[in-house]
Amino acid sequence: MNDDDAKLWVKFLKRAVHLKARSEREGRQIYEDREFISIVVPGSADEIVREIREEDKVRFAAQWNRYLLNQEQVMDGTPIDEWPALTASQREELKYLKVFTVEQIAGLSDAQCQKLGAGYMSLRVKAGAFLDLARDTAAVQRYAAENAELRAEIEALKEAVAEMKKKGSRAA
Repeated sequence: MNDDDAKLWVKFLKRAVHLKARSEREGRQIYEDREFISIVVPGSADEIVREIREEDKVRFAAQWNRYLLNQEQVMDGTPIDEWPALTASQREELKYLKVFTVEQIAGLSDAQCQKLGAGYMSLRVKAGAFLDLARDTAAVQRYAAENAELRAEIEALKEAVAEMKKKGSRAA
């Protein structure tokens, strides 16, 4: 999946498709379950829904695998409901425009921000800064955890060396 694809809200679904010719032939309504893909570009209320193609399964492999496993198909990223920088009205506007994550806000184009209205350019900048800070914080936390593990290993080695010294002095 490329960077632009990561901004999309993609989900797979099953729909009943009416088989008109077969229905007419058999004199009753006949339907067949088929798999579809729904693709939404953040900042747009438009939704593309069509039958899936083989390349969709590869292009959107994570979503396809969730669908196959009957797992909830959610957007990857930080949900806008968990970002306190947004007002309640901004959250509702963004959801209406199919923007569900802070990452999607940070990825909005200038044209999309202008379409959304005043304040969304600065909100996009804030979203980017929030994500940068989160990445930096995660790195610091990872380094702190590694440091704690190394300190624990050093202490364990010190204890092992001290124990070996005690055994060596008793044997002599």
